[in-house]
Amino acid sequence: MKTQTVLPQREILSIPAAFARAASTHPENVALRMRRIAGAEFSEISYGELLDAVTRIATAFKGLGLQNGDRVVLVGENSPEWPMSYLAVQWAGGTVLPLDAKLTPDERSNIIRHAEPKLMIASSSFEDEIESAQEHVKGLVGVPMNRLGQMSTESEPMTHTDTDLEDLAVIIYTSGTTGSPKGVMLSHKNISSNIAAALQVIDIEPQDNFFSVLPLHHVFEATAGMLLPLTVGATITYSRSLKPNEIREDLEASQATLLVAVPLLLEKVLKGIHRGVKNAPLVRRALFHSLSGTSRLIDTVGSGAGARKLLKSVRNKA
Repeated sequence: MKTQTVLPQREILSIPAAFARAASTHPENVALRMRRIAGAEFSEISYGELLDAVTRIATAFKGLGLQNGDRVVLVGENSPEWPMSYLAVQWAGGTVLPLDAKLTPDERSNIIRHAEPKLMIASSSFEDEIESAQEHVKGLVGVPMNRLGQMSTESEPMTHTDTDLEDLAVIIYTSGTTGSPKGVMLSHKNISSNIAAALQVIDIEPQDNFFSVLPLHHVFEATAGMLLPLTVGATITYSRSLKPNEIREDLEASQATLLVAVPLLLEKVLKGIHRGVKNAPLVRRALFHSLSGTSRLIDTVGSGAGARKLLKSVRNKA
């Protein structure tokens, strides 16, 4: 039986401390990248640039009145600005409250009223909800996500808050199986210990490139697809959307080495492949189905090599 190699135990650090170490060790590595339109070049942010932005934004947050332990709502689609916001809140000692972009405005409003955050960071799709949230939460300050780069401060950029591992890092609102949403409190140790455990069994290098598709408000993607690579100095490439054809195009162009996935995501990729086959000329469609049947026959007596060889072009696109 094949045994799993166990890698050396990594030191468990707070989220800002782990990011700071990666940024200081690999300042030239690309941290975040994304392209906004098909065929365009990927826009890239290095670890050095991300560290500079995070410290500047965190200092500005402090100027807006953010205190240690204050809650900050974060809502928006996946983009480099999302982890930038998340890290800046952590850097300033705040607690991130990520909201599901698929909830209704009323559902998000109910959570915000319950959580009583100090700041609300929202992408352009959700900026109109800031004003209504301010009607319910006294003193709430709204921060448009697409203007983070314009935030400035006369103060010297702050070093990250001396965060204890037991300090609250994130509150995830979930309804569980029944009832209204409830806040699940996760400490820095809760999250960082999971990252350290993953790095004992998965060998991830600074040269790796993660492809990120799953929504970042989910703790799975935020931990395994965002914080884990940002702990080792690896790159994260964001998909433009959840449309199967755009996922496939961006994944192929990204030259990614790692993908954090769930069955639904893999189904979307498969649908994209079948949609491409359906729209192909008749001869190509017939060839695809013929090869699919042939590869299944070969694989019943082989080790799975049939599909890998006969459907190589399809696999490359997948």
